[in-house]
Amino acid sequence: MTGNPFRPTFGASPLKWAGRSAVLNDFTVGLDGGVGNPNRAMLISGHRGMGKTVLLTELEDIAAQQGWAVIRVSGRSNSVTQLIDSIIPEKINQLASPSTRRIKDIRIAGLGGIGTEEIGTPPVPTLESRLRELSAHLRDSGILLTIDEIQDADPHDLEIIAVAFQHLVRDELDVSIVMAGLTAGVDKLLHLPGTTFLRRARRFHLGPVNPQATTSAFKDTAALTSIAFNDEAADRATEASHGYPFLIQLIGYLAWNAASQASETTISSTTVDAVLGEAITTMGTQVHDPAVRALSQRQLEYLHALADIADEAGTATSGAIAHELKTTTTSLSEVRARLLEQGLIDAPRHGTARLLSPCRTSAIIFTQAANKPTWTKRY
Repeated sequence: MTGNPFRPTFGASPLKWAGRSAVLNDFTVGLDGGVGNPNRAMLISGHRGMGKTVLLTELEDIAAQQGWAVIRVSGRSNSVTQLIDSIIPEKINQLASPSTRRIKDIRIAGLGGIGTEEIGTPPVPTLESRLRELSAHLRDSGILLTIDEIQDADPHDLEIIAVAFQHLVRDELDVSIVMAGLTAGVDKLLHLPGTTFLRRARRFHLGPVNPQATTSAFKDTAALTSIAFNDEAADRATEASHGYPFLIQLIGYLAWNAASQASETTISSTTVDAVLGEAITTMGTQVHDPAVRALSQRQLEYLHALADIADEAGTATSGAIAHELKTTTTSLSEVRARLLEQGLIDAPRHGTARLLSPCRTSAIIFTQAANKPTWTKRY
């Protein structure tokens, strides 16, 4: 190929996958394994920038290539209502035969025309009836439902979806469901009434890609073109990305562009270093800034304090953060809990908090100017 092979676009699958083979392989096994295969129900969790949405897109593509009907919904919407009223009917219309309608009358300009009417009056549809209707249009395949941002989903909607899918499985219909969301939000959701079925889904937690696979991703992706990463550049890019899938694609994209614009056929470590500032800023604005904008003043202050006193791993104790803010750990417990749910921090050990940033060693700091969060680096 002649264009840039890296794809730092949300939802776009990378040309060379890194570190996600277990999920991809198990999902494929599930589709081929028949009704009741445990890999047909998956729950994927991970922090921001870990590639959850991209992975969902790839799983959808795998299912579609095998002839499955793919329907998707976001946990941030009225999931069940959208599925019943628009998403599934649109999919049915794509597959439906015109034989479900009959000629009612004919109209020609000045003389009349042809009109049609539905045969029969269908009952008020439910999610289960819609799914059964869709299944009836399929041959030797099934239905895949994907739900992104599941941490924001209405538990009642999830219960309706669970009951419908359980009934379809009991009736030997081919269905699969894959859900994805932020780690802390998913953990909280698992303990709510009506979401028991989530605990029975196969759980995959997406962490950083290991260094070897990350280096291979840089080299193998660039190798699709006439511009290559040398060993030193690939190692530097691997270190800078911290295994974050989005950063792997972003650093690769920027470094490849820089080399191309300089008419170079090799990406050097100097080129990688030159684009890291832009990569870090872009990561902050595209991945974290949307979440930061919704935070309260106190939550922002907590992140400021954590970034200021964190060690090289981005970690600080709750006591140290409270001391920095001149308050008590108890008064900050709710603030900490909300930041955990938002996927902006995690708790590697009891009584600690860690800034979730792909550039922990360069300590991305949240700053606030004119009430607008921005991103800077501290070296």
